[in-house]
Amino acid sequence: MSLYRFLASDLPLKDVHNPNIELISLNEMFKRNLEVPEILLRNNDIDMDEKIILVCESEELLHELEIRKDNPEDHAADYTMKNFVSEVTFGYNHIRAEQLIRYIREHLLGSEEIELWCVWLGDVGDVEAEMKRQDDLTVEDIKRLFGATCFERPICLRVTK
Repeated sequence: MSLYRFLASDLPLKDVHNPNIELISLNEMFKRNLEVPEILLRNNDIDMDEKIILVCESEELLHELEIRKDNPEDHAADYTMKNFVSEVTFGYNHIRAEQLIRYIREHLLGSEEIELWCVWLGDVGDVEAEMKRQDDLTVEDIKRLFGATCFERPICLRVTK
């Protein structure tokens, strides 16, 4: 299975897209004078106008905060009763943690509660649950859920107004 980090709420969650990532076509690569990998040139089945190439200025910029409505196969159903689920992905650092805290506070302008989850899919054992008011939410809380490099048990942090 795999690690799954997500937000859950009773209200829809806004998507956050990485502004540094762009999908382009092979034709667009040619127009921009970008180097096209030989393997793509040899494949006759590729639609030259289909946007299949990911372009980003640096590897570090690939890991910006992204929040998207993605709950394949209802993965979150084993963990939350909330109706709206969005996957959270980013390479943890202090700045991105602060960005997520701002996102949570903005969401709580219209909602009473939001759940932050870190789970190992298929592991529905004992959940480490905690509740915090938004004013008490810290970068360290975000780091505990989204900066961990190993997994011990499902964690849920409920953040309220």
